[in-house]
Amino acid sequence: MPDLIIKPTATSGNKLILQDQAGGAVLTTADSGATASNVTLASTTVFPSTHPDITIFRPDWSSSYSGTTATTVGAYQVWTNKRASSTVHVELTFHWVAYRDSGDKEFRAFFVNLYYSTSSVADGATSSLGTELARVTLGRRLEAVSSADMNSYGTATIQGAFTSGSAGTNYYIGASHHSINSGELSMFYGGGTGDSSGSQLKVIEV
Repeated sequence: MPDLIIKPTATSGNKLILQDQAGGAVLTTADSGATASNVTLASTTVFPSTHPDITIFRPDWSSSYSGTTATTVGAYQVWTNKRASSTVHVELTFHWVAYRDSGDKEFRAFFVNLYYSTSSVADGATSSLGTELARVTLGRRLEAVSSADMNSYGTATIQGAFTSGSAGTNYYIGASHHSINSGELSMFYGGGTGDSSGSQLKVIEV
Protein backbone atom coordinates (compact mmCIF):
# COMPACT_ATOMS: atom_id res chain seq x y z
CA MET A 1 0.00 0.00 0.00
CA PRO A 2 1.47 3.40 -0.90
CA ASP A 3 2.03 6.01 1.82
CA LEU A 4 -0.94 8.20 2.79
CA ILE A 5 0.24 11.82 2.87
CA ILE A 6 -1.80 14.70 4.28
CA LYS A 7 -0.35 18.18 3.93
CA PRO A 8 -1.48 21.75 3.32
CA THR A 9 -1.07 23.52 0.00
CA ALA A 10 2.62 24.14 -0.61
CA THR A 11 2.55 27.86 0.21
CA SER A 12 4.65 29.42 2.97
CA GLY A 13 2.66 29.81 6.19
CA ASN A 14 -0.04 27.25 5.39
CA LYS A 15 -0.73 24.82 8.22
CA LEU A 16 -2.30 21.46 8.84
CA ILE A 17 -4.25 21.72 12.10
CA LEU A 18 -5.75 18.76 13.97
CA GLN A 19 -8.32 19.73 16.61
CA ASP A 20 -9.99 17.96 19.52
CA GLN A 21 -13.77 17.94 20.01
CA ALA A 22 -13.64 21.27 21.84
CA GLY A 23 -11.96 22.90 18.87
CA GLY A 24 -8.53 23.11 20.47
CA ALA A 25 -5.51 22.57 18.24
CA VAL A 26 -3.59 19.46 19.33
CA LEU A 27 -1.23 19.28 16.33
CA THR A 28 -0.23 22.23 14.16
CA THR A 29 2.26 21.93 11.34
CA ALA A 30 4.64 24.66 10.24
CA ASP A 31 6.69 25.09 7.07
CA SER A 32 9.07 22.62 8.71
CA GLY A 33 8.07 20.53 11.74
CA ALA A 34 5.01 20.69 13.98
CA THR A 35 3.81 21.76 17.44
CA ALA A 36 1.79 19.49 19.75
CA SER A 37 -0.41 21.07 22.41
CA ASN A 38 -2.31 19.66 25.42
CA VAL A 39 -1.07 16.14 24.67
CA THR A 40 -0.82 13.36 27.27
CA LEU A 41 1.91 10.82 26.55
CA ALA A 42 1.24 7.17 27.32
CA SER A 43 3.41 5.38 29.88
CA THR A 44 4.77 3.24 27.04
CA THR A 45 6.16 6.29 25.20
CA VAL A 46 9.82 5.78 24.31
CA PHE A 47 12.04 8.84 24.82
CA PRO A 48 15.40 9.45 23.13
CA SER A 49 18.37 7.78 24.77
CA THR A 50 19.71 11.22 25.78
CA HIS A 51 16.53 12.20 27.67
CA PRO A 52 17.48 12.95 31.31
CA ASP A 53 16.08 10.66 34.00
CA ILE A 54 15.67 12.40 37.37
CA THR A 55 15.18 10.66 40.73
CA ILE A 56 14.71 12.57 44.00
CA PHE A 57 15.16 10.96 47.43
CA ARG A 58 14.51 12.31 50.93
CA PRO A 59 16.98 10.21 52.96
CA ASP A 60 16.62 10.17 56.73
CA TRP A 61 20.20 11.30 57.40
CA SER A 62 21.00 12.97 60.74
CA SER A 63 24.32 12.91 62.58
CA SER A 64 26.25 14.83 65.27
CA TYR A 65 29.99 14.19 65.44
CA SER A 66 33.06 15.86 66.99
CA GLY A 67 35.81 13.62 65.60
CA THR A 68 38.29 14.18 62.79
CA THR A 69 37.67 10.86 61.00
CA ALA A 70 35.22 10.94 58.10
CA THR A 71 32.02 9.23 59.31
CA THR A 72 28.88 8.57 57.31
CA VAL A 73 25.75 10.55 58.21
CA GLY A 74 23.44 7.63 57.42
CA ALA A 75 23.14 4.42 55.43
CA TYR A 76 23.78 5.10 51.73
CA GLN A 77 20.81 5.51 49.39
CA VAL A 78 20.61 2.85 46.65
CA TRP A 79 19.96 3.98 43.07
CA THR A 80 19.93 1.89 39.85
CA ASN A 81 21.05 3.26 36.49
CA LYS A 82 18.88 2.70 33.41
CA ARG A 83 21.50 3.19 30.70
CA ALA A 84 25.02 1.94 30.22
CA SER A 85 27.93 4.40 30.27
CA SER A 86 25.65 7.30 31.22
CA THR A 87 26.74 10.43 33.04
CA VAL A 88 25.24 10.50 36.53
CA HIS A 89 24.94 13.88 38.25
CA VAL A 90 24.45 13.79 42.03
CA GLU A 91 23.24 16.76 44.08
CA LEU A 92 22.76 16.74 47.87
CA THR A 93 21.10 19.61 49.76
CA PHE A 94 21.14 19.54 53.57
CA HIS A 95 21.05 21.61 56.77
CA TRP A 96 24.08 21.91 59.02
CA VAL A 97 25.41 23.35 62.28
CA ALA A 98 29.05 23.84 63.34
CA TYR A 99 29.80 24.66 66.97
CA ARG A 100 32.12 24.18 69.94
CA ASP A 101 31.87 20.83 71.69
CA SER A 102 34.43 21.56 74.40
CA GLY A 103 37.29 23.95 75.24
CA ASP A 104 38.40 27.15 73.50
CA LYS A 105 38.11 26.62 69.78
CA GLU A 106 39.44 28.68 66.88
CA PHE A 107 37.52 26.81 64.19
CA ARG A 108 33.79 26.18 64.08
CA ALA A 109 33.99 24.32 60.79
CA PHE A 110 33.85 20.86 59.28
CA PHE A 111 34.01 18.91 56.02
CA VAL A 112 31.19 17.16 54.18
CA ASN A 113 32.14 14.59 51.52
CA LEU A 114 29.85 13.13 48.85
CA TYR A 115 30.48 9.54 47.69
CA TYR A 116 29.18 6.75 45.50
CA SER A 117 29.91 3.05 45.85
CA THR A 118 28.90 -0.23 44.23
CA SER A 119 28.51 -1.76 47.71
CA SER A 120 26.17 -0.73 50.52
CA VAL A 121 27.66 1.46 53.27
CA ALA A 122 26.19 1.56 56.76
CA ASP A 123 25.35 4.50 59.00
CA GLY A 124 28.40 5.53 61.07
CA ALA A 125 30.94 3.81 58.78
CA THR A 126 34.49 5.21 58.84
CA SER A 127 36.15 3.14 56.10
CA SER A 128 35.41 1.82 52.59
CA LEU A 129 33.21 4.86 51.96
CA GLY A 130 33.48 4.59 48.16
CA THR A 131 34.64 7.03 45.51
CA GLU A 132 34.61 10.69 46.52
CA LEU A 133 32.56 12.89 44.20
CA ALA A 134 32.94 16.24 45.97
CA ARG A 135 33.91 17.92 49.24
CA VAL A 136 32.78 21.15 50.88
CA THR A 137 34.03 23.01 53.98
CA LEU A 138 31.35 24.64 56.14
CA GLY A 139 31.60 26.99 59.14
CA ARG A 140 34.08 29.73 60.02
CA ARG A 141 37.36 30.55 61.75
CA LEU A 142 37.43 32.74 64.87
CA GLU A 143 39.64 33.75 67.74
CA ALA A 144 40.01 30.83 70.16
CA VAL A 145 36.95 31.31 72.36
CA SER A 146 34.50 29.10 74.25
CA SER A 147 31.37 31.14 73.54
CA ALA A 148 28.43 29.21 72.16
CA ASP A 149 27.34 32.39 70.38
CA MET A 150 29.96 31.80 67.71
CA ASN A 151 28.15 28.82 66.23
CA SER A 152 27.42 28.63 62.49
CA TYR A 153 24.20 27.47 60.86
CA GLY A 154 23.14 27.09 57.25
CA THR A 155 21.93 25.09 54.29
CA ALA A 156 24.35 23.77 51.68
CA THR A 157 24.31 21.97 48.34
CA ILE A 158 27.14 19.73 47.17
CA GLN A 159 27.39 18.29 43.65
CA GLY A 160 29.41 15.72 41.76
CA ALA A 161 29.21 13.35 38.79
CA PHE A 162 30.42 9.94 37.65
CA THR A 163 30.11 7.62 34.65
CA SER A 164 27.94 4.53 35.13
CA GLY A 165 28.79 1.00 34.08
CA SER A 166 26.38 -1.53 32.60
CA ALA A 167 22.64 -0.81 32.80
CA GLY A 168 20.87 -2.12 35.89
CA THR A 169 23.82 -1.62 38.27
CA ASN A 170 23.04 -0.70 41.86
CA TYR A 171 24.93 2.35 43.09
CA TYR A 172 24.97 3.49 46.70
CA ILE A 173 25.18 7.24 47.30
CA GLY A 174 25.95 8.87 50.62
CA ALA A 175 27.87 11.46 52.61
CA SER A 176 30.26 11.76 55.52
CA HIS A 177 31.31 14.60 57.80
CA HIS A 178 34.19 15.31 60.17
CA SER A 179 35.57 18.28 62.10
CA ILE A 180 38.79 20.12 61.33
CA ASN A 181 39.97 19.69 64.93
CA SER A 182 38.73 17.52 67.79
CA GLY A 183 36.24 19.20 70.09
CA GLU A 184 34.58 21.03 67.21
CA LEU A 185 31.22 19.43 66.71
CA SER A 186 29.46 19.23 63.35
CA MET A 187 25.79 18.42 62.92
CA PHE A 188 24.26 17.19 59.68
CA TYR A 189 20.53 17.03 60.11
CA GLY A 190 17.33 16.32 58.26
CA GLY A 191 14.53 13.80 58.06
CA GLY A 192 12.77 11.58 55.60
CA THR A 193 9.71 12.10 53.43
CA GLY A 194 7.35 14.68 54.91
CA ASP A 195 10.00 16.40 57.05
CA SER A 196 10.19 20.04 55.93
CA SER A 197 13.80 20.25 57.16
CA GLY A 198 14.92 17.04 55.53
CA SER A 199 17.84 16.44 53.20
CA GLN A 200 17.25 16.09 49.47
CA LEU A 201 19.31 13.82 47.23
CA LYS A 202 18.82 14.34 43.49
CA VAL A 203 20.23 11.90 40.90
CA ILE A 204 20.13 12.87 37.21
CA GLU A 205 21.13 10.33 34.57
CA VAL A 206 21.90 11.63 31.07
